Amino acid sequence: MLFIIGGKASNTDIYTTFRAMADALRDYFNTQGRRPLFVVVGRGGPNLIRGMAYLRDTLDGLGLPYRMFGHDSAMSGVVNYARDIDAWMRNGGRAGIGRQMGLSAA
Repeated sequence: MLFIIGGKASNTDIYTTFRAMADALRDYFNTQGRRPLFVVVGRGGPNLIRGMAYLRDTLDGLGLPYRMFGHDSAMSGVVNYARDIDAWMRNGGRAGIGRQMGLSAA
């Protein structure tokens, strides 16, 4: 699981941050190969919607499942969701994502 989390930023351009993270993830997949991964995002700040849209488009293009939480989500709820996804990934979710991505061995 990739956990992208942070508080509500006042002066961090979330679009720039998410664009860099999405580009790095795409580059990693291109050089190291695709991997079954679930992405959980929880952020707030300037250009959040634009940044989430860029990250969403990248994750969709990579065939990765994800869940995004905005500034109005309680941090404890995001963390609990991530913990549940982590347990699910360990109990067969990773293999299921691998199959959906067309990977022979997840």
